[in-house]
Amino acid sequence: MTTEGVDGQIAHRLRSFYLSVQEEPIPEKFLELLEKLDLAEQRGKSTTEQDGDMQLGSQDR
Repeated sequence: MTTEGVDGQIAHRLRSFYLSVQEEPIPEKFLELLEKLDLAEQRGKSTTEQDGDMQLGSQDR
């Protein structure tokens, strides 16, 4: 078999594997972790914005 033939077979198998993984559902535990991360980031932004407001207020004095 030629190098091109082997490369083509490898490419075909990789593509098939990738497509099968792509079709798998996302695990529930992973979705829960992503949701927790989003909440933590939102809380962090709120805290940072409040801290920025406090710093601006203290500079006016």
